[in-house]
Amino acid sequence: MKPGLLLLTDLENGEEEEDLFLAEQLRDCFDVRVSSVHEAMLRPPAETSVLIRNTWPGESVTDVASYSYETSALRASWRERGVAMYNPWVGRGDMSGKEYIPALYQAGYPVIPTVTSAENLTLLPRAERYIMKPFEGFSSRGVRAVSAEDIRGERPEGTLIQPYVDFIYEASFYFVDDAFQYALFTPDPRERWELAPYEATREDLAFAERFVRWNGLPFGIQRIDACRTKDGSLLLMEVEDDSPYLSLLELPDALRRQMVEAIRTSLKRNLPPLAR
Repeated sequence: MKPGLLLLTDLENGEEEEDLFLAEQLRDCFDVRVSSVHEAMLRPPAETSVLIRNTWPGESVTDVASYSYETSALRASWRERGVAMYNPWVGRGDMSGKEYIPALYQAGYPVIPTVTSAENLTLLPRAERYIMKPFEGFSSRGVRAVSAEDIRGERPEGTLIQPYVDFIYEASFYFVDDAFQYALFTPDPRERWELAPYEATREDLAFAERFVRWNGLPFGIQRIDACRTKDGSLLLMEVEDDSPYLSLLELPDALRRQMVEAIRTSLKRNLPPLAR
């Protein structure tokens, strides 16, 4: 018998094809069952291992904070029951909220300058407009631009404040178990998810690997998102270690096969119930 594996996803967020494809690719080694967060809340999984994938909510979910709370409660209950989670719920990046971004900025890391209150705007470079992002946001949901004139009148709670950065493109670096797999970038910076393969330089990888080391995730999948500024430097946008979208179906065949095999190998190596 193949070992059981629950693949947790959201089947209504518009990107379910990626997870259904991955589930099919893993069925040669595992008995994979696909479940939504809601289904898993109603019926605890019989499987002892869970692969957490694209669980972020679709547009039909209006109460994002409650959705995040339910997802966190679900993972907490699994941890108490000894369910092995992949990614393990110990990351310091997005799975712990967005507060790490201003903390990294204050610590001198190369990240987009970020504070959490209008009173701390003096810690940021001056800008004509600012971007405000909710801690509990998904993709660009809840993100808004505020002029320099209006920003001081804001009293945001649970919100990041960043100066608008006029970057050349965004680049994402994908890792499995700390091993670099591939990079993608946005040829048109206005189209976040119109991505193309990117040849990462040695300096690019050193940048991304610095945040992988900082995160300290013992195993799993993570995506390091950055933007290339006009002076040629990279600035971190986020460490996506919760359920990073992988653009699997948009990858060239060779990269797609490589990534699937890396995930398959990692699952067998790092989830003991699967290895037996």
